[in-house]
Amino acid sequence: MSVMDPPSPAGRRWWSVVRARYREEIGAPSSRGMLHEPAPPSLALAKQRAENRLVLDPATGETFARSRRAAKLADFEALGTGAYTYISLLHRLRAYFALLALLSVSSMVSNAYGDELADKQTSLQSWLFTGTSLGNADQVAPAYGATEFLISCIMTAYLFFMAAALRRDARRVEHKHVTPADFTVQVSGLPRHLTAAPIKRALEAALELRGPHVAITVPLHQRELILVHREIRLISERREAYSTDIHGLQAALQRNGRLSPRAATRLEQLRKALAKVSALREEKLDKAAKLAATYGAEGPTSAGVAFITFANAADAISLVKQGLMKLPEIRPEPFLCGRAAEPSDIIWENLGSTDGMARQIRGTIYMSLLSLAGAAIIGFTAYVQPKVLEAQHNHAADTFINFFGTTILISGYLVVFIVVPIVEVSLMRHISVTQKEVSQAIYAACSGECRGRCSERSHNTLPPRCSSSSCSK
Repeated sequence: MSVMDPPSPAGRRWWSVVRARYREEIGAPSSRGMLHEPAPPSLALAKQRAENRLVLDPATGETFARSRRAAKLADFEALGTGAYTYISLLHRLRAYFALLALLSVSSMVSNAYGDELADKQTSLQSWLFTGTSLGNADQVAPAYGATEFLISCIMTAYLFFMAAALRRDARRVEHKHVTPADFTVQVSGLPRHLTAAPIKRALEAALELRGPHVAITVPLHQRELILVHREIRLISERREAYSTDIHGLQAALQRNGRLSPRAATRLEQLRKALAKVSALREEKLDKAAKLAATYGAEGPTSAGVAFITFANAADAISLVKQGLMKLPEIRPEPFLCGRAAEPSDIIWENLGSTDGMARQIRGTIYMSLLSLAGAAIIGFTAYVQPKVLEAQHNHAADTFINFFGTTILISGYLVVFIVVPIVEVSLMRHISVTQKEVSQAIYAACSGECRGRCSERSHNTLPPRCSSSSCSK
């Protein structure tokens, strides 16, 4: 029988049973109306859509992670100045650290032959930290000092070389990318008690703006309203997604007459979630209305800065080089002018904050106390763990103590790296992403140095371990 022949009665009965079971299992409609139920959320599809938003390799059109072609340094120029200079720095650091490691091999081997810290090497961890250090060497030869002097000279020269290379790379990449910041000037120090209208009129009447300019933007101090609006937007997106899925399931229900058990359960869950998110949206809208009412009829006041966008980049550069702008309608003293940051780098809700310095001081005190607490935990653990190990003569107990002590040490190091981003977002009022990242890096580096010094002193103050048979008894 060919494929064009009609099926036999037995074949038709078999196909009708299969089709009925298919509709029963997944709620699929009949062939007269192929309107299927909406598919449930898929994690794989979400990952695929997130991956599609990544930057693609300009040569292959794929993401850098899946591209079979080895990425070149020039490929990262499409990501902008910051990303390219960072990748170029890592690219140059490979040879730099390889050279330093090669020069340090002779010193490390010489230190490993010493036994000055043999009494403190109670475990593999302590031996790795102290076995090749300078404190373990019995004597220091003149060649050691010559090697260290050479390494110091190379490190100093590399700093000047890297600074010049990064400036050269930044200029080359900036010439290839035109951004809004190339045409925009930021005016700082504007009065915060005025609204946007008088400040904009004063800027339009300034002598420096007699040339063609595109726009004058005066940000407003409305942090709470911006945050609530952001929450409302996210809630509205979630509400729209729930509504879309509900409409799809209801259309399938009207078309098929019923839904599969799984789809019916999902429809009920979506209805509950929609009601919950709708109530939350109304709550946020009421909060936004109350915040807007607190600003009065004139609206919120200025954030203390203004952005002037010119039609010609040369006009913006000229005003930046001038550095000052006079606005006699506001005050006789001139205001500072500088190159504006990229719009994506500005944290707009923090522009009008007046307690940024006070919060920075509070955050520094909090992080200092947290670093001291972490350093105390690390130092106490590093001091007590060898003593506890000396009192134990059970291999299983030694393994457990090493594992427990190492876990506490790692926790003491990681607590700052976990808390710093939380403090930076919730407490600080940085006006740019770059400023926030630099602050996080400084806090993490200072905290790591503090904990490292404390741990080092704890190791150095350990009593000598007795290895004689009488002590073991």
